[in-house]
Amino acid sequence: MILSTLAFVTAAIPTQSHDEVAIIPIPAKIVRQSGEFVLKPTTVIVASPGAETTARYLQNCLEPATGFHLKMASEGESSISLELSKQFVSLGEEGYSIVLTPSKVRIVSSKPQ
Repeated sequence: MILSTLAFVTAAIPTQSHDEVAIIPIPAKIVRQSGEFVLKPTTVIVASPGAETTARYLQNCLEPATGFHLKMASEGESSISLELSKQFVSLGEEGYSIVLTPSKVRIVSSKPQ
């Protein structure tokens, strides 16, 4: 599931309209707040156990698109965090959570694909 939601990184959410969100699958709920996450050369990718392959996939997709070789790390001032949690099993195959702040993107799912 994390893999299919990675498209959000290169897509901006231009308006508050739920119908115009460029995330697949479309979230069941969106809570808009002020600010935006900006991908920088110093942004790191953080992967919980089990999400490492997906994190490397993200790293390999972003490098040619951005020119940034994002490092894998356990934390960073600017980070994209990929996490697995059994808490999301009840949401089905495509259940996930994405939380964006100006310094962090956190994606949580029950499965890495």
